[in-house]
Amino acid sequence: MQVTQILTAAIAGGLLLLPLPRGGIGVSRHDMVRAREGAESNRVAFHGDFAGIDRDGDMLWTTADSSAAGGLALRIQPLGSPMTAAEPVWPVRAVVSGRDSANQPYTTQLLGIIDWQKGSLVLQGEVTAGVRRGSQVLEDGSMVDFDAHGTITFIPLAALR
Repeated sequence: MQVTQILTAAIAGGLLLLPLPRGGIGVSRHDMVRAREGAESNRVAFHGDFAGIDRDGDMLWTTADSSAAGGLALRIQPLGSPMTAAEPVWPVRAVVSGRDSANQPYTTQLLGIIDWQKGSLVLQGEVTAGVRRGSQVLEDGSMVDFDAHGTITFIPLAALR
């Protein structure tokens, strides 16, 4: 089993709850299944091209080719020390800004991992700005030739109650 499969299963099963930026709650497996089975408006597909390093030193991916009108920006900050940069798995903090499939703007704060060896990305967090503020978010993607692509799933507040 791949590291990302183990991490995803642990998150979905409630065994691993990543700390959320504003003290948000963890997401149970039942909530995850219900959200994934929900309306397509709760999902945003993306394909981001690596745009370089921004002025804050974060890695930046941008796209205009997503199911979100207006594109998406993904900023990733490695949480490890410079000594761990050669490791194949990085703990990371990420900010995603864009528009969802209903053309509503959002900003998310996420934590997770990039497994460079496997080419996978798994992030969890919450929407911190926009119409879906407070909703939980799961981003599952892959890195191919340093480009990022995958799906962002929004778990509405109603699904968490």
